Amino acid sequence: MEVNMNNQLIDQISSTSKTALLTIYAHSIESQSEQPILSDPTAVELTKALSEPFSRSEVRLFKKLADHKLNRQLVYHIALRAKKYDSYADSFVKDHPDGTIINLGCGLDARYHRLTQKPKLFLDIDLEPMIAIKRELVEQTKEYRMIGQSIFDSAWLEEVLHLEGPKLFIAEGLFMYLSPDELNPWLIRLADDFSGSYLLFETVVEKYTRGFNKKMVEFKLRKEFGVSGDVSYHFGLKQSDDLESLSPHFKLIEDWSYFDENHPKVGLLNLMGKIKSLRYVQWTVFYRIE
Repeated sequence: MEVNMNNQLIDQISSTSKTALLTIYAHSIESQSEQPILSDPTAVELTKALSEPFSRSEVRLFKKLADHKLNRQLVYHIALRAKKYDSYADSFVKDHPDGTIINLGCGLDARYHRLTQKPKLFLDIDLEPMIAIKRELVEQTKEYRMIGQSIFDSAWLEEVLHLEGPKLFIAEGLFMYLSPDELNPWLIRLADDFSGSYLLFETVVEKYTRGFNKKMVEFKLRKEFGVSGDVSYHFGLKQSDDLESLSPHFKLIEDWSYFDENHPKVGLLNLMGKIKSLRYVQWTVFYRIE
């Protein structure tokens, strides 16, 4: 596997899309640790291919990733989240073997390759610069396809609408970076058009999308993670069932926090999950569309 920096693909990745690189490197780092939370050999191979060109880059984030320097708690959080989302996906396929999984804002995530239960069709959706890199690294098949479009582009959604069987839409680490002015109408359309399907996504508490809390998020993204540009949190929930007010078709099934796993690697930080205001800072919601 090789990525040629001269083709400018990596340089074309948007600031927000660069956050997805944190995810694939977290998967790789954890996969190579003792008693890993997540086993992701594809992530290990992908990061090996990326680290050499990243090491020659002047971008601070790329250099940081090439050195595999990520906060350990961030790595555990991302790995636990991926494992849980994989579990949701496996359960969906078991219950709906004729269904389709749509991985929104997928980045370089190798979810399809991690699943023990393969769906009839798995679609990775992301902006074209990210998908162009992924196409160089990962082979597509009849059952696994990549689409280089914004989630707000109607073309792919129309295609999915005409596929048989229920759908599972997954948005892992995506929605918080999107504008509510764009995302809310898109969610309403999803609720109107995809009865019998499911939506799984990570969210942040709404107060982190405004004021001082928003500024703290922006500072952390720049200072700790090395993500430059206008990346920030824009969309959040006040409580898990908020989408039920957006559309009567959304019905909350459950929510989940990585503190719920009480994993020994997280250590004393697991105690934060016992405090409601801390458990619901960044968490996951799972909806059925009726």
